[in-house]
Amino acid sequence: MQLSYCITCYNRYEQLQKTLLKNLSTIKETNNTRIILVNFNGNDNKDITNFIDINCKQYINNGNLIYYIYKDNFEWCASIAKNVAHRLASDNDIVINLDCDN
Repeated sequence: MQLSYCITCYNRYEQLQKTLLKNLSTIKETNNTRIILVNFNGNDNKDITNFIDINCKQYINNGNLIYYIYKDNFEWCASIAKNVAHRLASDNDIVINLDCDN
């Protein structure tokens, strides 16, 4: 069983860059906890992806971060975003929603 914090992000790069690394730094590799970050292809998509590429490779490589870009066009809806993030979790995960600014 794993604990998955699901974060959805749409035009929230400034908030994400302030919180994500802090949250990732509290996760130990062996404690079965991870963050699932879903980027919903907003105006800041390139900024978020560059930030992840530069700062988060080690967390992706050790399984503490799953980064996914949702590229389908849709009108933003928080429930759709959360459902996408939950589907990236494993069936037996405990899933918790976390806002990107927390």
